Amino acid sequence: YADSFKKRLLGLMFRKSLEEHTAMVFKGCNIIHTFSMKFDLDVIFLSKDNIILHTIENMEPGKVSVFVKSAVIVVEMPKGTLKRTCTQAGDSIKFN
Repeated sequence: YADSFKKRLLGLMFRKSLEEHTAMVFKGCNIIHTFSMKFDLDVIFLSKDNIILHTIENMEPGKVSVFVKSAVIVVEMPKGTLKRTCTQAGDSIKFN
């Protein structure tokens, strides 16, 4: 979980990859960037009720996402996760 300013700022920067079936969760976030990243990501933006508001497939390094006004959580996952799981806007997410 990236629940502090420093953790949100660093995120996955400078890492070589993100393991399959893992994710980075950013609390208090509604826009992200992939500067200094070395791999593509799938991204979901969640409401306070954990409803998916917006998704991005295969976000490349060096990009800035759209601003999702009502989002309060962003989840970054390995490229291909959205397609493999058929995850889309309107779905709800449950955290363990």
